Amino acid sequence: MHFTVKKYITILFLVISIPAFAQHYDPGTVPKKAQRWYDKAQQTMLMTTSADRLPAIPFLQKAIDEYPGFADAYILAGSIYEKARKYSEAIPYFEKANQIDSVYFLPGYYTYAHAEAGAGNFAKAIQLINRYLQQPNLRESSQRDALQWKAHYEFGLKSEEQHIPFDPINLGDSINTADPEYFPTLPIDQKTLIFTRRVNNVKEDFFIGHLLPDSQWSLAKPLILGSQFSGNQSNGNVNSPYNEGAETISQDGKILIYTICNRPDGYGSCDIYYAVRTDSGWSRPYNIGPPINTRYWESQPCLSPDNRDLYFVSNRPGGYGGSDIYVSHLQPNGTWGKPVNLGPDINTSGDESSPFIHADNQTLYFASDGWPGVGGVDLYYSRRQPDGSWGKPTDLGYPINTIDHDGSIFVTADGRTAYFASDRSD
Repeated sequence: MHFTVKKYITILFLVISIPAFAQHYDPGTVPKKAQRWYDKAQQTMLMTTSADRLPAIPFLQKAIDEYPGFADAYILAGSIYEKARKYSEAIPYFEKANQIDSVYFLPGYYTYAHAEAGAGNFAKAIQLINRYLQQPNLRESSQRDALQWKAHYEFGLKSEEQHIPFDPINLGDSINTADPEYFPTLPIDQKTLIFTRRVNNVKEDFFIGHLLPDSQWSLAKPLILGSQFSGNQSNGNVNSPYNEGAETISQDGKILIYTICNRPDGYGSCDIYYAVRTDSGWSRPYNIGPPINTRYWESQPCLSPDNRDLYFVSNRPGGYGGSDIYVSHLQPNGTWGKPVNLGPDINTSGDESSPFIHADNQTLYFASDGWPGVGGVDLYYSRRQPDGSWGKPTDLGYPINTIDHDGSIFVTADGRTAYFASDRSD
């Protein structure tokens, strides 16, 4: 009897103590040794970029090992993983912080929700963002931002329920590097891949890879253009001293139309240029000139399969938003006609970008942050209508679109393969 009572009292003590610990986290009670590891993590973060603070994680783990109830260490570790778009790694840390003290962690629910949505858990993300919005005295700007993301999560939940089959294949380290790669384009034979790389995350240049017999891509190399453009070709200098990118190539692979920024012969900050491939290689660049180029920003051209329509993006006055998609038609005399805004069926008060007209000449793909979608920038498609107008855009849906920036796509002529650029974590 005595033993039984003693056991009962011990169990009762444990039942009481755990909830008390979980509901009352006090940063001032953190042991000094655990705090020193936490401070070391913060010092490490100061020596890294905001997008790559993963070196601080081992120090935070040491702090957690010293004091398993260290909510701030869990929150910071989860935030670092979330910032690095390693959402699945972030979630366990946020869950633990929430178990320790859900009231203390409540201001962090915004980031917690983003991590859950990044991992595809949209229902959980909606629950968390709703709880975040219930905070008293939440700033208007924070509330507005949270409501915007809540709409994205709700869109993602509906899209997720459609069970879109999707198993993307990373093109590997022959094409992709630590630098950003985007705007993929291929001629109709699908054996040559030209894309833009932001070298050292600063300067944009063209790179080219070739499909090998084993269906792998060769190591991408700088695309060398004409001698008046590329500088010293003998040592493999890339492109030019200027930023060039956002390219389109004709289906026969002989015309390259692209963007160059801040070139002395330009009309605005960024202009559209073209080069022609001959037996001796690519020509120097030619400015495509007015009325396509203006003193404003023109970029991201896409040539139709019959070479008669040129789609591009501009922020010139008279549009519907920050940047709109326009089209110019080839005239009988060989010049390009006055650009026409694609109108409110495509363009919004936000930014539209990365137009791609498919080989069927009836399907337009593009990116936008103005139409309802899963994330900040999603990929959409629109079908040409019998009267020549464009139908209402359709979001490609989750998991093709994510909460991250999904910004450019190229669909092969047979419609069975797409090359796309995304800043997702893999």
